[in-house]
Amino acid sequence: MEMNVSVIIPVFNDIKYIKSTIEALKVQSNFIHELEVIVVDNKSTDGTYEYLVELDTEIVLLKEWANLNSPYSCRNRGLEVAKGEVIVLLDSTCVPSPNLLCEGIDYLINNEYSIVGGNVAFDFTEGVTAAKIYDAVMNVQVKQLILDKQIAPTANLFIRKEVFNQVGIFEEGIRSGGDIRWTHRATAKGYRIGYCELAISYKRPRALAQLLKKQWRVGCGQPAIWREIGEKHNYVKKFIAIFVPESPFKIKNKLTINGQSWMKKHFYGVWLVGILMTFTRRLSNFIYMCKR
Repeated sequence: MEMNVSVIIPVFNDIKYIKSTIEALKVQSNFIHELEVIVVDNKSTDGTYEYLVELDTEIVLLKEWANLNSPYSCRNRGLEVAKGEVIVLLDSTCVPSPNLLCEGIDYLINNEYSIVGGNVAFDFTEGVTAAKIYDAVMNVQVKQLILDKQIAPTANLFIRKEVFNQVGIFEEGIRSGGDIRWTHRATAKGYRIGYCELAISYKRPRALAQLLKKQWRVGCGQPAIWREIGEKHNYVKKFIAIFVPESPFKIKNKLTINGQSWMKKHFYGVWLVGILMTFTRRLSNFIYMCKR
């Protein structure tokens, strides 16, 4: 494949999974003309940075120790040095399948897309809980976001580097929502986005505590996304919505569409998790609407 590729991975305190992600990328280097793996550390304290230093020439290691808690600033540091014609954005918790790069890049080129989102599949080998099932069926639904809204998360995303020259980089210093806002700007400028089912990365679903943190930060970032895409929201209605529980019918529908048959027996536990998550997200929505 005559294509130079740069993979950019932000990481913070994730020594366990970043090892798996890098090892999986090594296997794919044989199928890419020139592969550059850029890992940007966000001031880890668990030994992640020391492990990455030991890899020496196997990766390009950068530090983003100014804008802490911001994977988007990390991605920007990677973009500043990336040499590839195609930029692949991966999360440190997403382990690529053996043919992820080939499938994604072939799809990008053959269909003349500027942006392609890959399939994020959830890996339950470390155990099943209602919170993990909720994460799997409600979050990171790449296909749905691309086909319905022409936006995508950066968990598994292929982008021609030239697009960044026109759209710009991600907003600096933010924790959540930067990928949705950036892909919205790109598609609004006319860049085509597609979804590749065969470009698969495997992600571990979040446990309850991690999921609560995720819902809070997503809720904090959503008001900025709404403003950027021109959505207007009533403050009174948003406040009332905080106390409206998650619909059981919505959970059933998501389990049917996005889940697997075995997940349905956990319906009541997933619904209870959904009530907690919806309350958390809507509360942070309202607080950050009022702040701005």
